[in-house]
Amino acid sequence: MLRRKDLLFVYIITGLTAAAHFAAYTFVELFLDQLAGITPRMIATLLFAYGAAGLLGNVLSALFIDRHLRVFILGALATMAMSLMTLSIFDSAPGIAAVVLLLVLWGISISGLFTGLQTWVLRIAGDHTLPATAMHTAVLNSAIGLGVIMGGSALNVFGPRGAMLAASVMIALALALALALALALMLSAGLRGRASRRYRSAGKPYV
Repeated sequence: MLRRKDLLFVYIITGLTAAAHFAAYTFVELFLDQLAGITPRMIATLLFAYGAAGLLGNVLSALFIDRHLRVFILGALATMAMSLMTLSIFDSAPGIAAVVLLLVLWGISISGLFTGLQTWVLRIAGDHTLPATAMHTAVLNSAIGLGVIMGGSALNVFGPRGAMLAASVMIALALALALALALALMLSAGLRGRASRRYRSAGKPYV
């Protein structure tokens, strides 16, 4: 399965996405607690809003991944990157509404990404869905542990904001790779289409 470069790219994107998520989410309570104006009681409400947003992410993925899979994944990655990067630069709370909005966007995007990336793997795998799914699960499980380690290491060096910074870097890399893969696939499809049209115009079958 790893001989498929497109599938390998999706595995790397999945690993970076999961690592970024768990690097940030594992320490999100500590991060929120150090923001001025956020009380312990508010943290529970904020985390509930984040969790509820995941349901909306599932609904959106069900609506869009069938026809717009790559666009959906790119949009979700960009949204998650924006949310984590914005959170990472806060020295104090910019207002409860802004924090809620960023957490909700994060919750929506990561929920959609877990569904969308798995769907992308299955589409590429074709008849090899079983080994492809097994590899996808292995990548996810490994990335969870790696993300926690990297988030904890960044937290020890930079404080609670460090986990968000580390997550921001990883999700930005995932977005860059996803953009590169999407562009490569579009270019490849365009080249195949032109070759097919040339063969048809010459009266020859295109294989």
